[in-house]
Amino acid sequence: MTTLAFTGDIAFSKYFRDSWQDEDLMSPEVVSFLSESDHCIANVEGPLFGGGASAAKLLNHASNPGAAAWLKRIGADIWNLCNNHVADCGIDGLLQTKQIAAEHGAVCIGAVEDKTRYPQPLYLPEEGGIGIVNCCYVSELTVKMPETVGILLWDDEEEVKRQIREVKSKARWCIVMPHGGDEFTDMPEPWNRQRYLRFLEYGADIVVSHHPHVVQNYETVGDKIIFYSLGNFVFDTDYQRQHVYTDLGQLVKLSIDGDSFSWEGMSVRIDREKHRVVSCDTHAIFTDIGKDSYRRLWPIAAAGALRAQEKIKLYEDPERFSSFSGADWLRYNMKEEAYKKLLEGSLMPLTEALSEKEAALDAYLRKR
Repeated sequence: MTTLAFTGDIAFSKYFRDSWQDEDLMSPEVVSFLSESDHCIANVEGPLFGGGASAAKLLNHASNPGAAAWLKRIGADIWNLCNNHVADCGIDGLLQTKQIAAEHGAVCIGAVEDKTRYPQPLYLPEEGGIGIVNCCYVSELTVKMPETVGILLWDDEEEVKRQIREVKSKARWCIVMPHGGDEFTDMPEPWNRQRYLRFLEYGADIVVSHHPHVVQNYETVGDKIIFYSLGNFVFDTDYQRQHVYTDLGQLVKLSIDGDSFSWEGMSVRIDREKHRVVSCDTHAIFTDIGKDSYRRLWPIAAAGALRAQEKIKLYEDPERFSSFSGADWLRYNMKEEAYKKLLEGSLMPLTEALSEKEAALDAYLRKR
C-alpha cells in the first residue's frame, strides 16, 4: 500500500512570512498526518526566491528559500508549482525554486522553464504506477507569465485529455491536480464541476483541486472521487481576510492498494492570533455532495460567490466601488462576464442573494 498526502495552498507571505522558522507552526497531529505518508504533495503557491515576498506587494506570494526546510519537515517530496503565482519572481524564481527543491530531495511538478512546451506528467512506480497530471485555470496572471515559464492551462482540454490517456496507458492510476475555480466560492461552479467530471470520463481516477482559498465539498462518482478545493493551509494575507472561511483548510491522504484506494481527511484551521495551523473538527462543507444535492445547493452557494466577487472589487478599487448600492452592483454584475455566469447559475436575482441567501449559506453549509 502507498499513501499520498495533499495540502491546500502554501505561501510564506504577509502574516506567515517568517513562520517557516517557527517550530510550533503546526500542531503535532498535523505534522504526523503529512510526514507519515509515503509522499506528500504540497501546493507551493509561488516561488521560493531571495528574501521572499515584499510586504508591500499584496499579491506576490514568494516564500523565503528557508521554507524548504519546513517543507522537508512535513515530508513534502513533491512540490506542485502549477498555479497562478509560480511566476511571481519571473524565470529566476522558477529556476531557484527547482534548484532548492532538488537540494532538499524534492521534485517540482507542473511548471517548466520553456513556454513552448507543456509540463509532462509525473510518474511514481508504486501500485502499478501512479501518474499525476497538472493544469491551471486561465487568468490575467497565467496568460501574462514570462515567455520562458510554461504551464498547462486547462482551456487546452485536448492536451489535458491526451495526458490523462497517456498516463492510463502507462500506469494503473491517474491523479489530476487542477488549480482553478472562482476564489472564495463555497462550491464548485457548474461549469468547473462539469470540467472535473470530464477529467474522470477521460480516464482519471482521482481529482484533487485547489485555488479557491476556501474548502469545498467532494464528490464520489462510482469508484472515483473529486476533491473540489482543499482551501488554505499556510496562507494568510489582508486580501484573504476580507472573506469568510479563508482560515480553514483540508488535508487529504490517499491510500492506494493495488486496484483500490481509500482516503482519510484532516480539517485544519489557521489560528490568526498565534499564527499557527491546528487540526479541528471536520468542516461542515467537506461532505459528499452528489448531483441532486448539488443542484439544490448551488443557488445558495452562488449567492455567496457573488458577494465574494464584490468584496474582491472593493479591495482592488475601493474608491470606485465603496459607494455602490445593491442596484449599482446588479447593473455592474450584469455587464461583467464572470458575474453574469454566476447570476445565471444562481437562478435568483442578486438583490435576494445579498441578504437571506447569504445567511442561509452560513447556516446550512457551514453550520457555524
